[in-house]
Amino acid sequence: MEFAKVILLLAFTNSLLHAAAQKGGAKTGKDLQLDFYKRQLLGLHIGAGANKYVLENADWRQGTVNYNDSLKSIDSKIVFLFEVGLNYQLNLSQKFAVRPAMTLSFEGGQVRYTKIQTTEVIKYSTISYLLSCPVLLKLPKENVQPYFTIGPSFLYVLAGDERTGKPFEIDKIDLMTDVGFGMDIKAKKTIVTPELRYSRGLTNIKARQDNLFSNTIKSFHRQKLMLVFYFRT
Repeated sequence: MEFAKVILLLAFTNSLLHAAAQKGGAKTGKDLQLDFYKRQLLGLHIGAGANKYVLENADWRQGTVNYNDSLKSIDSKIVFLFEVGLNYQLNLSQKFAVRPAMTLSFEGGQVRYTKIQTTEVIKYSTISYLLSCPVLLKLPKENVQPYFTIGPSFLYVLAGDERTGKPFEIDKIDLMTDVGFGMDIKAKKTIVTPELRYSRGLTNIKARQDNLFSNTIKSFHRQKLMLVFYFRT
């Protein structure tokens, strides 16, 4: 239900943006580029997307017993996520900028163990704090300003919920790489920026535990695809 509300909000924002862009013909393309360049203000961002963990199976043996023999597969299912935060874009030139941001991320995950006779799914949700600082390569145009972005992000899990009670945990700290493509659009006194962003964890976040669920997984990484809207005035 919460995710549906976010999608409706994004659709409504996009409709307003489209209508405002059609009416805003008073400024020239050069004036718009100067507006994009001079904007160095605090902004808000909100986004929604999907999370699917990337995992690698481990060849776990104890003596002559290989516990993977009792498993058909281990995989991760796609789970929707939501984030909201503050950002500040510092334009270094008309082509380069940095945009540090502080974000609160609400995400979940599912790991499915398909055994010979049964299937077990571990579900959990987390609330995390994200600190990111991407670099933007801007491509100035007449009425819009598309850009590419790449940079690191640091994640810290503030709270988690083991919904099934199964002993499978993830580390609280993660370092990720973010890449994306976005477009600054001037809408009256606001710059609205839709951005498509892909994030991939660099660290193995599988916690050290000694049980079937943990020992049959060698590595565990975050992987997210987000549609984020930035608002600057």
